[in-house]
Amino acid sequence: MRTAAAEVRFRAPTLADAPAVTAVINQRERADRGSTEVTAEMVAALWSDREIQLAADGRVAIADGDVVGYALATRDREFVSVAPAYAGRGIGSALLQWTIARSAERGTALHRQIVGSGNAAGAALLRSAGYERIRSHHRMQMTLTGPIPVATPDAIGLRRIDASRDARELHRVDAAAFADNADYVPETFEQFRDEHLHTPARDAEASIVAIDDDRIVGFLLAERRDEGRIGFISVLGVSASRRGRGVGTALVSAAVGVWFAAGVRRAGLLVASDNPSARRLYDRLGMTVQYTVEEFERSI
Repeated sequence: MRTAAAEVRFRAPTLADAPAVTAVINQRERADRGSTEVTAEMVAALWSDREIQLAADGRVAIADGDVVGYALATRDREFVSVAPAYAGRGIGSALLQWTIARSAERGTALHRQIVGSGNAAGAALLRSAGYERIRSHHRMQMTLTGPIPVATPDAIGLRRIDASRDARELHRVDAAAFADNADYVPETFEQFRDEHLHTPARDAEASIVAIDDDRIVGFLLAERRDEGRIGFISVLGVSASRRGRGVGTALVSAAVGVWFAAGVRRAGLLVASDNPSARRLYDRLGMTVQYTVEEFERSI
């Protein structure tokens, strides 16, 4: 695959490309969002997913001897990044068309792409290819000045997650908690375990479950990012029957307590614009929006 510019060529990535691909993603994110937390370890971990065949599902663009663009088609998302210095040369368009074709081959139901709110050209490219904006995702953050004093709801206990013992119950609660979300994509147990419990950034100390009558009714999965300086909430799920009782607030409070005791002074997460109850929780806890990304969708 080649663009009109003969000096640009495309090939499948290899694990050795992870640092260069990470650099492209970070350049793009800093231009679009003002910050980034992506590491080469995170990129390599994504590539090692059992459902990704890197030679078939990924592409890098090479110009002037360097990696300047990247695309990946996964089971439920597509990723395209082009270094800002190489924008406007047809690289993004070529990578987008490749992801569309690859996702169709994989039998995916929907094309989904996320673009930083500062990338107007990227959003225009997606619209020209038939994508529609369907929701925003807000990156929220807070400065940790101490533990959050929140009382645990009556009859609810909190403890650290035991990844091996709790995995199947976590999968069950996750499916029940998010099934009604507009962007929910069902996961097998293996998919859930690999994506959420076997990630290199996972923070085992701050990953917590809420227990009621010996059953898990809520959970928080935590990560450490930016070389351990940021506590990140990757998933916060509460069973429908326990919502509105302060379970989510108690879980976040417990994680913040762990982070503050460990010297972490910033916490963050992503929340979708069509999840107003979660947004209200984070607003009450004092979180503010750091940046916004837009999600686009296109039927296959």
